[in-house]
Amino acid sequence: MVTNSPPSPRFVFVFGAVGSGNTFMCSCLVRDSRVYGVNEDAFGATLERLVQSEKEFGSCPHSLEAFVRFLDDLRRDRSTLVLKTPSNLRRLDLIRKHLEGARFVYMIREPHAAIASGLERHGLPPEGVADLWAEDARRYLSSRGSDMIAVAYESLTRAPREALERVAAEVMPLDEGVMAYAEQSNRPERSSPNWWRERVGPAKAAEIEAMVASRSLGELYQEITGEQAATPLIQDGLLTRLRKGGAKALERLKG
Repeated sequence: MVTNSPPSPRFVFVFGAVGSGNTFMCSCLVRDSRVYGVNEDAFGATLERLVQSEKEFGSCPHSLEAFVRFLDDLRRDRSTLVLKTPSNLRRLDLIRKHLEGARFVYMIREPHAAIASGLERHGLPPEGVADLWAEDARRYLSSRGSDMIAVAYESLTRAPREALERVAAEVMPLDEGVMAYAEQSNRPERSSPNWWRERVGPAKAAEIEAMVASRSLGELYQEITGEQAATPLIQDGLLTRLRKGGAKALERLKG
């Protein structure tokens, strides 16, 4: 077990854009014998609806307390309940208000790879996935506090023990079973700079590069993680025009 860890929180939320390592992080954390885990992305929406219902109807004043008790029942005899809730970064204020002492792990993935992974899951065009990634990244920057850390997918896959020791030092105690599982289950090839290009093909890769450049997502990624985004393959001059002209330059690229 990592020493000098903070006390075990009742609840830990793992969230971030789809395809950013939420599942891998959660799967690691629940290997700790003091932890239960739940995959429940509707949590924040339920909390939001309960608050709104009380405002509209006022006939169930104990609903929020009952919901928190339900979460404690899920935690039962263990110190921490880990909730994998990718979209709940968008409801962070509500969670902080009603679950005092909860802690948060924000998962972020290099934007090119995150968009490539998200294309299959969202059913959106690259620009839609890029905008969701940017929205979450900016929300993290505006909401981060001492109860939250950001973990890059690339860090977790390249050096899982080091990444999880940071979680243990800043979020919750972790035993050796977590580290062993992470090292055994890790697939470091997925953080290769070219993995995402091979996944989508040259034409789609160029489109993704255009989205990342026009929205300055690489700069956001570096601000949060301290790491540089993947080096683009399209020409530097076109990248400059994409940052300035965005949509028009993208149309020239497609043509």
